[in-house]
Amino acid sequence: MTDAAAGVDPKTWAVPPPEGLRRFLPILTWLPANGQLDITSAEMLDELVRVLRSAGVDVVLAEVRAPVLEMADRTGLLDTIGDDHVFHTVDEAIRALGTSEQQ
Repeated sequence: MTDAAAGVDPKTWAVPPPEGLRRFLPILTWLPANGQLDITSAEMLDELVRVLRSAGVDVVLAEVRAPVLEMADRTGLLDTIGDDHVFHTVDEAIRALGTSEQQ
């Protein structure tokens, strides 16, 4: 089966949701060990966030170190993710996701 036949977008590798499935769980990215973010990684993460959100999947970050946040801000990644999607702790992120899921 080819990618086109499977419905995979060859540019983004996005797969359309199965018929009738409209809700996806959010993705929580926990980053305490990452002290650096280079521009290539920031660009790739930016594109990934855009693709996931276009497919209805929300993305949040937790426990992000200051140098990573600074690079994310400089590259525009933070604008894509949104300040309201960056949390100090995993618990805060989970509570916020639970609140947004109920709305």
